[in-house]
Amino acid sequence: MDDFEPRVVVLGAGGVGKSCLSIRYIKGTYEENYDPTIEEAYDKTIVVNGQPTRMQVVDTAGTEQFHAVISDMYLKPNSGYLLAFALDDYETLKALEPLYKQLRNWESAERQRTGRRFKSPVCLVGTKCDLEERTLARDKLEKQAVTWKLSYFETSAKYSVGVDAPFQHLTEQLVELAAEQQAENPTKAWKGGRGKKDNKKKDKKRICVIM
Repeated sequence: MDDFEPRVVVLGAGGVGKSCLSIRYIKGTYEENYDPTIEEAYDKTIVVNGQPTRMQVVDTAGTEQFHAVISDMYLKPNSGYLLAFALDDYETLKALEPLYKQLRNWESAERQRTGRRFKSPVCLVGTKCDLEERTLARDKLEKQAVTWKLSYFETSAKYSVGVDAPFQHLTEQLVELAAEQQAENPTKAWKGGRGKKDNKKKDKKRICVIM
């Protein structure tokens, strides 16, 4: 898995704090006045199972009030998806349902296309948990996460509360899935190995024929 790089895509409605969350995780800083029209990709090395692992965070642009669909450019293998919503805005949670369904439909289509046990890790993340007056109760949100079969996290980018947990969770799942796929298809997952040896044998055979 030398060329494997897990990728976490942050999705959600505009204004929920996707960029603040991503920047706090990557840089450890809080940038309240961030241009929401910019899409950014960040690299970070973290420790997974005792091993340093280089991962990528894709902070999606959110100029529109709600994302209606996920762009095909985000739907890729080796990707996990962080579905973010604001704890003071029910509409931002409601807006995640079509995104969640689209992810699961794509996952199912990939399984049929490849014939493999394809899976994309997804988690649900409530932002702005530092707010004194939140409109969404945690117990109801946890029930929603159970309904969608997702892990649930609450975060505050402003005060750096719970920020690392969802990114670490998704990256660990991606690493585990990659290891399972490598075990199922070792010759495909490992570049080199038998393929190079076979080529050398063929080259030797060609030389003998020429001689």
